[in-house]
Amino acid sequence: MAEDLKNIAAFDSVGNNLFFETGFKSIRLKEPVYFEGDTIPYYYLYKIENIQNGWQYAISVTAFDRGNEQTNLEPLESSLLANTKRVFVGTPPSNDMDVNSPFVYPNPYYYGSSWEGRSNFQEESRKIIFANLPKRCQVRIFTVAGDFIDEFTHDPSYSGDDIRWYKTFGSENPEENVFSGGEHGWDLLSLSSQIISRGLYMYSVKDLETGEVFLGKFVIIK
Repeated sequence: MAEDLKNIAAFDSVGNNLFFETGFKSIRLKEPVYFEGDTIPYYYLYKIENIQNGWQYAISVTAFDRGNEQTNLEPLESSLLANTKRVFVGTPPSNDMDVNSPFVYPNPYYYGSSWEGRSNFQEESRKIIFANLPKRCQVRIFTVAGDFIDEFTHDPSYSGDDIRWYKTFGSENPEENVFSGGEHGWDLLSLSSQIISRGLYMYSVKDLETGEVFLGKFVIIK
């Protein structure tokens, strides 16, 4: 795992004749940012550009100390894997489904999509993504004839543990899978774990806080 990580940025203090002497000015915020449920102020922001929604990225942040000249101890770096997170980039929660309507991707879905990987549980390790979901909502899936296929409830605690794909290709520890808040994966299996056939499918998204309902559709091609 560590050998698969690529260094994309490095910052350190200036004037101490150590490392890159880059400073932190380029990533320092004008005002600190706070996150819900967290009292810690955050003063720095680094953005990773050109990444695609729905794909998995492993993110790790390390730090160096200054070593100890008196004991001839070289500077040491923290472990690459100690705080690694599996990040699934996507849309944030939708606050208004009329403005930011839910959608499914890829749509149409083709069996054997490149982001799925290979598994001994191939039929159980497929997924499509429901995006622009409200913070708390219920999603129901139907055939065009109105037959009920499956349903799931989405909320901020979503960790991907309701489908096999994230268990197979994500982190063994669901807490290390980080999602955007507005997306939820579905494994293309019915409520009774049957493989669905190709065709057009309908879905409803009900915002559990407002009661608002959105209707959409997607296509499965085999």
